[in-house]
Amino acid sequence: MPVVRQGRPLNPAWWAGAISIAAGVALTSYAELLGRWCADPVRGWLMTLGLGAAGAGVVRLLQAPDDDGARVWSIAAALLTTAVLVILRVLGLGLASPEFLQNPLGNRTLALFVLGQAIFVSAAAAAAWTQCVRSKRSRSAILALFGAAGAKITVGWCEPSVLLALSAVAAMLSSVVIERPWNQFSPTPVRTRGFLLASALVLAGALQSPGLLRDVWTSRLHMAYPGGRFLSLRDDGSYVWGGYQYSDFSRVALRDGVIQSWEPETLRHALRELLGQANNPASILIIDPPDPRSALLAEREGVIVWQEFASAAQRAVVDVLGEGKDGGQPFAAASATDKPSAALIFVPRPLHATSLRSNVTPRALENLRRRLATNAPIAVLIAPDASGRSLRAIETAVRRTFGQSRTIDLPNRSACVIGSPLVTN
Repeated sequence: MPVVRQGRPLNPAWWAGAISIAAGVALTSYAELLGRWCADPVRGWLMTLGLGAAGAGVVRLLQAPDDDGARVWSIAAALLTTAVLVILRVLGLGLASPEFLQNPLGNRTLALFVLGQAIFVSAAAAAAWTQCVRSKRSRSAILALFGAAGAKITVGWCEPSVLLALSAVAAMLSSVVIERPWNQFSPTPVRTRGFLLASALVLAGALQSPGLLRDVWTSRLHMAYPGGRFLSLRDDGSYVWGGYQYSDFSRVALRDGVIQSWEPETLRHALRELLGQANNPASILIIDPPDPRSALLAEREGVIVWQEFASAAQRAVVDVLGEGKDGGQPFAAASATDKPSAALIFVPRPLHATSLRSNVTPRALENLRRRLATNAPIAVLIAPDASGRSLRAIETAVRRTFGQSRTIDLPNRSACVIGSPLVTN
């Protein structure tokens, strides 16, 4: 039996610890969910931390609750957290648009409409989470950090939406165990019924969490071309890589719901421009290819192909996309002694600051140059939606490393930046 005072139970020490850990899990899982929704993990964390700060600021205007009030705030936090999942699912499915397959934030009106409502509810949830454990800040902060770290480790194999739902359910169950709303002799029957109703709503909202992102992305893909299915979905801890097959059996690669595959005509043109800069090229290193197309086309040009991937999840999806295709056997990675004659770099879409920091910074390009053969050229593929600022950043990094760079227009409104130590006309 819980300890009581004046007929009402008090919150034991484990309750505050459980709520604090659940709040930390909710913080990390929500940041990871937003990062995958926007295809930008940095943006997801910045938005989440901003919401947390806003919620903490609002709480300062409120009075610290007693034990009864703290349990009510915990139920409110759980209810608002699952409401975010419901909003994202309903609006994500109802407002699915093919243009989100190129950039989730490309249509600012629709993106703001969906995220705006989720963010508003999330700010209220952040305030409720903070208000639950307001009386024990130092201990709660440590336990919240512990929960956040555990969620970050877990998010690679458990969906962020599921973790977010579990944090809400954990907070709800912790308060229900103390509140005991099933007690027929409760002195506050209205409060008891409210707890039962809120608990049912939390559980109903939590059921919307499994496959949230997958279902939204599938809806967008069906709007582009009806029918199809995901062949593979792999989370590397920062991004979700997917291989999708349309109903006409064509296949594309996606990262966080954004199509990464390139048209064969564009790839063929870029490869011939790149290999034309090399002196009798014998091999090529392809970095972060989204699918097997570039490797197969390079092999047809008569060169040895090596591939490198940012994560095992990306490599697994590329292998799945190559199954059943001509020459779909996985290509080997370059060893420390190999000296490729050229290098082709894929920059993930949408092109933003996080993508540029992956492998097209001056330091990354300098490390790549040392691994290549003498006077080996490189090419960086640029997507059609790249901004002028991003293009200039890539040109500057290539020029700083290789001495010169030139940008070539490719089919389908794409481009590539070629860098080579050789002087070319």
